[in-house]
Amino acid sequence: MTIQEQIKQRIDEAEPGTVVFVNDFAEFDNEYVSKLLSTLKDFGVLERLAKGIYYKPIVTQYSNVYPSTEKIVKLILISKDIKERGDLKELLAEIKKKMVLQEKANGKVKLEGVGQLVKNALFIQTGTHYADKDAPKDSVIYPILAVTDRRLLLPRMKNYLDYRMYEECMRQSVDSSKIMPLLLIDIATLNLYSANFKKYGMKKYADMYYSNTNFPPNADEFYSNPEFVASNHFILFATYMRSQDYLGMDKFRDVMIESIIKSAKV
Repeated sequence: MTIQEQIKQRIDEAEPGTVVFVNDFAEFDNEYVSKLLSTLKDFGVLERLAKGIYYKPIVTQYSNVYPSTEKIVKLILISKDIKERGDLKELLAEIKKKMVLQEKANGKVKLEGVGQLVKNALFIQTGTHYADKDAPKDSVIYPILAVTDRRLLLPRMKNYLDYRMYEECMRQSVDSSKIMPLLLIDIATLNLYSANFKKYGMKKYADMYYSNTNFPPNADEFYSNPEFVASNHFILFATYMRSQDYLGMDKFRDVMIESIIKSAKV
């Protein structure tokens, strides 16, 4: 049996939902395994979670089901020593420390990411925001967390961080009824659709995104179509934007032409 056949057989025998690492096949050449897993992804056998990490999808009638946020965090975002110990409470504490707040030994708190967004919301609601003290205290606030690390754009991560955001609202005594769900976006998507946002504003697309992904389904809809409702609720903003007309084609064409000209000169 060839190396390719051995790897394919092990993946075929794995349960749907199994996470597959390149290092799971350490007995074979790492580069060869990487290329083979990438090929299996192209054929729909695997889906890629991050560099060197794939999973065997659970295929339903409506979509593929992704691993839970806790599992993704455990596998990708957390330091190696914590992963090896496998303490779930410690894992969740680590992601909270990196993306929400850090509790110092002296009792003080250092806000991170989501925690900073909530703090800014408090400033607006108390009329003390340094950048816009005249903003109405009852403003509807759109919390946007822009990240450079695309590993944070995994399915369910925005839902997990959204839960942490509302938890932080309670801790900081912020009126969460005036805060929209967390909008998790990467810098690449901001740049790619900059022409859309410039022409229509971010709010328009945020509202459409919310109405299509964060709606509370009625009982009949949920029980008749649970997979569709669940997967729709986990759609990322970057994924949703692909359904919109792209207004940056002129800029994209100019960049491509400039790149071709530079290559020709070389």
